[in-house]
Amino acid sequence: MDQRGQSVGGLFFGYSYFLRPDRLATYLTACHKRAARMSGETGKDVWWVKQQSTGGITPCVDHGNVGFSYQCDGKVLKIRAADGRILKASVAKPTTCISWNTLLVNDFNGYFVATYWYGATEWDGAIRVYDQNLKLAWEKTRLPTGKKATLTYADGKLLTGSGNQWNAHYQANKWKYIAAYAIDNRQVVWKCSLAKYDYL
Repeated sequence: MDQRGQSVGGLFFGYSYFLRPDRLATYLTACHKRAARMSGETGKDVWWVKQQSTGGITPCVDHGNVGFSYQCDGKVLKIRAADGRILKASVAKPTTCISWNTLLVNDFNGYFVATYWYGATEWDGAIRVYDQNLKLAWEKTRLPTGKKATLTYADGKLLTGSGNQWNAHYQANKWKYIAAYAIDNRQVVWKCSLAKYDYL
C-alpha cells in the first residue's frame, strides 16, 4: 500500500540504496505499478514514479551521479534520485520484465546500463545494453533464456543463463549453453556448452 492506502502491486526481488550527503540511506524499490524512493529512517515514500510492469526489477544505482536505472514493461528509465526526473528509452519486442535486475557497468570498459527482457517461452529472450544517455549500444535477441534469467557481469563480460522451465519444448541441445558477451561490443568472448546436462 502507498501512503494513500492504494495498492502498488507485489514487490519482486530486492532493494537498491544510495547514501545522501548526510550519509543517511535512501532505498529504491520497484513493484508492479511503480518505482519508489523511500526514506531509510521512516520507510515513507520520498517520491514515486508510476509505471506498469509484469514484475518489479531491482534498480541499479549510479552512486557517483546519484541516480538510478530501472526497467518496466517496454521501457528502460534513468531516474534522478533527488527528484524523480526521468530520462526514458522505449524498447522493441521482447519487452516484458518479470523478476531480475538492471545492471550498471562503470569501469575501464566504459559506462553501460545492461538489461534483460523476456518474450515467448522459447528463443525469445533479449539482452540490451545502453550508454549513459540510454542510447542503445547493442542488443542480442532470439536468446534461449528463461523467465527468471539474471544478468551477471565481471571483467568486461556480460552473462546470463539458458533454458526455461515454463512450458518450453526446445528441440535437440542447441539451446544448452552459456555465452559471455563483451560489454563494449557484444562479441562472444567464450561459449560454454551444457549439452550433456539435463534441465528439469
